[in-house]
Amino acid sequence: MIQAPATSLIYNGKIYASLKVMADSLGLKTLYDEVSDSILLTTNTFFFNSSYTYEDVYWLSRIVYAEAGYESYEGMVAVANVVLNRVRHDDFPDTIYGVIFDKAGGTQFTPVSAGTIYNEPSENAILAAKAALNGYNNVSWCLFFFNPRIAKSTWIADSCDFYGSIGNHDFYF
Repeated sequence: MIQAPATSLIYNGKIYASLKVMADSLGLKTLYDEVSDSILLTTNTFFFNSSYTYEDVYWLSRIVYAEAGYESYEGMVAVANVVLNRVRHDDFPDTIYGVIFDKAGGTQFTPVSAGTIYNEPSENAILAAKAALNGYNNVSWCLFFFNPRIAKSTWIADSCDFYGSIGNHDFYF
């Protein structure tokens, strides 16, 4: 392995800096993913225990893929964070599996009743799940989301505060 310099240099009128130096200067965290051999830059807005388990990644990546596999990477991370926000919230189960398969008030996630929760997730869904587990949060403390074009119920929109939209999903507190 070649160690990159931790300093910047000027060459032919251009400034060159290591990714680590740039990330640190912008307050970003670098996460290396061995599966895709890539580096993800994230903010450390929220911290989730980085000693997550295989089971955490397994179930979180599956719900991300089933709910948002057709969405952008940011949309996938947002869905992952809704699940993690519920884990942290007193009104929901305290495990990822528990949140996904929670039936209080009815099935919480359509892919559970439809069976698509068991589909193999994409690489991007796995990366999005890992990014969320490592602290990247792009939807604050949102606890709910839905696609307003296909949702059969409006109770979330009627009873929760709107946060914003990412792709086809609307997110709520």
